[in-house]
Amino acid sequence: MSYSHPDIQHLLAAPPSGHIWLRPLHSVLPQAGGPLLQTLVGHGTWVRSVAVLPDGRVVSASEDRTLKVWDVNSGHELQTLKGIKVG
Repeated sequence: MSYSHPDIQHLLAAPPSGHIWLRPLHSVLPQAGGPLLQTLVGHGTWVRSVAVLPDGRVVSASEDRTLKVWDVNSGHELQTLKGIKVG
């Protein structure tokens, strides 16, 4: 909520209609320009969601219908869960 850039303020004020959208009330990520900690490579197409778990793992969800579990410290993929096409 503390970002002053007009484009970000617009997104915060009007999330895309028809989507559930959660947002923090305070900034929790460092500003851009800090050190890159890790690059996670392995999905076949766009990543749409990322969750950071308290134990140091990251779960990413992609349009390639996979969920990948990563070790954030090493960048290694720990597991891939594959979905099926529905409909």
